[in-house]
Amino acid sequence: MAEKPLNQSSPRRAWEDTERFRNTPVFFWGLEIVGASVLGLGGGYIGFLLTPENAIPIQGFMYPAIGSVVGIIIGLLIVFLFIYAWNLYRAPYKQRNEARLTLEKLSQK
Repeated sequence: MAEKPLNQSSPRRAWEDTERFRNTPVFFWGLEIVGASVLGLGGGYIGFLLTPENAIPIQGFMYPAIGSVVGIIIGLLIVFLFIYAWNLYRAPYKQRNEARLTLEKLSQK
């Protein structure tokens, strides 16, 4: 594992950690699928509730379908933003620990 630069900003570090997490497909896509599914179902249900009573059959299909698609897209975005926010929260602590480790290595030399 390459050492991180000590002058790296927390948002940049959080972004790199998010990219690294995105390369672990089981966890990342598992979370994305769960978030997209939940919000997709919610969007479909809202679309169903918003369907007019005197709707023609194609409208009865399109309202929930469009609601589901919008819910899935929003779900993917929200989960990604939560992952980034979590990494943004953790970044200063990780940087602090890495700086301590670097100082410890320097003091041993």
